[in-house]
Amino acid sequence: LESFEYEVWMSHMGTIPNYSGNHAWSDCLEAVKNCDLFLSIITPRYGSGVADGQHGITHQELELAMQRPIPRWVVAHERVKIARAVFRKLGKDSSEARGELFNLLGVGSGEEYKKMVRRDSDIIDDFRVIDMYELAIQHGIPLENRVGNWVQEFKQPDDVRRYVSAQFHDVARVRGNIARIASAPPASAPTTTSTRTSTKGSTTKKSRPSK
Repeated sequence: LESFEYEVWMSHMGTIPNYSGNHAWSDCLEAVKNCDLFLSIITPRYGSGVADGQHGITHQELELAMQRPIPRWVVAHERVKIARAVFRKLGKDSSEARGELFNLLGVGSGEEYKKMVRRDSDIIDDFRVIDMYELAIQHGIPLENRVGNWVQEFKQPDDVRRYVSAQFHDVARVRGNIARIASAPPASAPTTTSTRTSTKGSTTKKSRPSK
């Protein structure tokens, strides 16, 4: 993105504006509120910044971005889609249904759930990455009513680079997209619900085209 002269706000890079009166997570959400563009990378790792009983900060950033009238792009690792497909084969087609399955298996909460997600965590460390994916595709909204629900699957980092290059290299087109969305009538924000716990991985990049 920086090679195309975008200003990138990303906590991992230390480029998000910091305010001494804010909690670190508040700075992340402020960046989402003030950015012109939003790119989310959903990996098999849910991400750091997770408090008990709350979604991780990366998850919260995506939820907030989905409510804003700005262009957004989402890429998701193939393992996230595969895990979701397995749950759907089992008839567990929502966050709540997956939670019921975990409860049935005796790993629905607390330390038992944490032990379960730590096993084979190199595959997926927290099933809330599926909730993030479903939020991005606007699962639960009739297909014909979904807007901005494209989620690009990736397997290797080069897949992400190719997609980002294709979407962002034409800055004039991106600026036009910003203007078009800003002038469109307001639409109802898509919603979803979720359950569950985490470590470092999924990330978001908040960007501004350089002036």
